[in-house]
Amino acid sequence: MSAPTPAPPPPAPWKPPTRAEVNALKRRFTGLNDNLTYQEGHTIQRDYTGYKDAQRVSELAIAAYRESARVQPEPNDKTPKVGGKRFTTEGHKTLAPLAAAASTAAETHGDLRDNFNTNYKPVLEAKGPNFYENHAKPARQAHLDARKYARKQQQHETLGRAGSSGGAASTSSSQRRAGT
Repeated sequence: MSAPTPAPPPPAPWKPPTRAEVNALKRRFTGLNDNLTYQEGHTIQRDYTGYKDAQRVSELAIAAYRESARVQPEPNDKTPKVGGKRFTTEGHKTLAPLAAAASTAAETHGDLRDNFNTNYKPVLEAKGPNFYENHAKPARQAHLDARKYARKQQQHETLGRAGSSGGAASTSSSQRRAGT
C-alpha cells in the first residue's frame, strides 16, 4: 500500500494591492479610483450597472413566473407535474411565456456578468479575498436558472398544446362530480 497523497497546500493569504498595483490597474482600466471603485460615466461602471440591471430584470421575471405558478389552480388528475405541481391546460399556456421570459432574462444576466468577470478579473481579484469567486457564483447560478426555466417553458408549451388536462377535464374532480 502506498501512503495517502498529501493535501495540497492552502492558497496564499490575500494581500491588499500595493499603491503601484492600484496605479497599474487604474492605467489598464480607466474609471477606477484609488479604492478600486467604479467611477460614473466610465465603461467599467456602465458594464457593472448593465449586469446589475439585468440581474434585477431576471429576479423580477423569475418572481413573476413563481407567483403566477403559485396561484394557478391545480387539477385533480394525473397530468404530468412541472416543478412539482400540476397545471391546467390554460395554466400551462399562461406559464410558458413567463418561463421563457425568466429563462431569457437569466441568460442575459449570466452572460453580462460573465463578460464583466472576464474583462475585469484583475480588478475583482485585487478588491479582496474571494471577491472574484463571489462574483462568479451568481453568473453560474444565472446560467442554471436559464436552463431550468427553458426546461419549464418547453414542458408548459408541450403540455399546453397537448391539452394535458383535456380541455373540459381541466375542471377539478369535485366540480365534475357536482356537475358544474
